[in-house]
Formats: sequence, structure tokens, C-alpha cells
Amino acid sequence: MARIVSGLFDRREDVELVIEHLVQQDGLDRRRIAVHAADGADAAEEEGFWASLRHLFMPDEERHAYSEGIRRGGIVLTAELEDAEADHAMAVLRDHGAADLEDRRREWRGAGWQDYVPQGETGGLSPAEMAALAAATAGTPDPADLGAPTGREERRDDDIEGTAALNPPTGTRVPLVVEKKSGLR
Repeated sequence: MARIVSGLFDRREDVELVIEHLVQQDGLDRRRIAVHAADGADAAEEEGFWASLRHLFMPDEERHAYSEGIRRGGIVLTAELEDAEADHAMAVLRDHGAADLEDRRREWRGAGWQDYVPQGETGGLSPAEMAALAAATAGTPDPADLGAPTGREERRDDDIEGTAALNPPTGTRVPLVVEKKSGLR
């Protein structure tokens, strides 16, 4: 069964040494090795690469971290191997300077980087949107606790512009609702 091993490197020279080792000493077909870096890669090509890793069972959390590594100037090497070759290949990557991804993630978080958050945990909202929502709703009681209507809206028919307007009773708090629209950006 095929398996993908990946490593994040700081220096192109280290990547070249890994490739040389895997191809010349271990007999791996060079076409089974891919190198990804921010220099010269167009966005569509990179997106295609990371999307393909999703289908190869790389967790979103790891893809997010490798993407950040590339964004910060790193180089990612991936190699498609048989299961029996994977442990040896990982040792080769480590021996030639592959970064410890967990250490890097801790370092980046310390510098303010937002680690991967599954969409189900935030409803797909970005960290900035979550912070704005939290600030806007801080201390806002549940509308049902205020005795406010929670179903139908009251409308005025005498709006001078000819549009219906909400007519909540004076002093009624209206809860903030944030909706995230999906689509192309």
C-alpha cells in the first residue's frame, strides 16, 4: 500500500540531499518525490497540491501547518512510498534536517499564528470574526429571558419609504445575529 511521507525544511540544500539519498541510495523513483516551496509556485498549483493531499489521508491539521511552513519560506518535500519504506524514509528526512512540525507549530503559536481549528468548532468563522462576535454579544442576555418575542416580527405599514420596518417595543434588546455566506472569494 502506498504511503506519503512529508518533511518541512529550511534549506533547499537539505532537500536536495534527501532527494539524492532516496533516489541514489534507496532506489526510489524520482517521479515519486515532490518539492513544494513559495518561490515560483502559482496559487492554483499549490492549492491543487494541498487538495490532493486531503485525498491521500493527510489530516487537515497537518496540511494547515505545512502550508504555514511554506508561507514562512520553508520547503516541503513529499515522497510516495510503500509502507515498508516509510520508516526508513522518515529517518532520512530527520537525518537531513527536517523540522519537527510540532515544535514549529508551538513556535508559530507563540508568535500569534492561529493553529488549525476544525470548521465544526467555529461554524466556519475566522478568528477575527469569532472575536468580533464574542465582543458584540458579551453580556447580552438570551432574548427569551427578556420576554421578547422570539418568533414573528412586528411590522409597520406606515413606513414613509414604503418598506416594512421592525417595530420592537421601546427598551427591547435585539440580539445580534452573524451569518457567514459561503461562496467564492
